[in-house]
Amino acid sequence: MSFNQLTSACEYCGGVVNESHIERTRETIMSCLHCGYQLSLSGYSSQGLIRKERGGYGTYHIHYKNGKHSYGRFQTPITGREVERFIHFLESDPSIELAACSLLRFDKGKLDALVGTVPPLYLKKSDESSKVGGNQYA
Repeated sequence: MSFNQLTSACEYCGGVVNESHIERTRETIMSCLHCGYQLSLSGYSSQGLIRKERGGYGTYHIHYKNGKHSYGRFQTPITGREVERFIHFLESDPSIELAACSLLRFDKGKLDALVGTVPPLYLKKSDESSKVGGNQYA
């Protein structure tokens, strides 16, 4: 099985998109860690390539004191209830490094922090981010 991973620019926010290509299944998944947009291209149907898009409404990032990191994206607009649940989750787990966590909303072309702050690198477009080097999501 062959697996390739590349990066490109998000067509919605200009952020960095991780592209995963799995040759065995003829599948390509593109996910933006900035706004949460995801595009999946897979196999072939009688009409051609199967394309599934999921809007970019925002992402969350959780950093743990042991150095691990958790990431997720929203497939619908973020509600006040989801923000409350996220804050409660952060406050209830002592293994979380609160200062490094964020809940980001992408709306009308703008990335806003609902919890925490927008990481400085996320304010740059993909062409600028690639010049920084290293693991930009660590």
